[in-house]
Amino acid sequence: MKKRFLFVLLAALICLSTISPAFAASNFRLIDGADLLYSDELADLMLELNTVSQKHQFDVVIVTTNHISPKTPREYADDFFDDYGYGYGDNRDGVLLLISMEDSDWYISTSGYG
Repeated sequence: MKKRFLFVLLAALICLSTISPAFAASNFRLIDGADLLYSDELADLMLELNTVSQKHQFDVVIVTTNHISPKTPREYADDFFDDYGYGYGDNRDGVLLLISMEDSDWYISTSGYG
């Protein structure tokens, strides 16, 4: 039963692009679109990201993906943070780590206090 729940959670993460930005930002700080993590790792890391984000009032987000073209890692990460409404407060304080498997690249996008 627990594996089924984690499978449903993973499927929801993969389908994130069809979810409204406000819902995504309030519920998902870990989007493993490249399917790099095991279900127990997803659950543990999501819990940690939520705990740290809420404690410091500073969104900490991790996104993995297989495709970012035609955008650069910077454009993709910055757009993802903005489009899905991440960030605490008026300054939208937060950080997003993008891991792109397309070109084995990464980028850290920051906002506000970040």
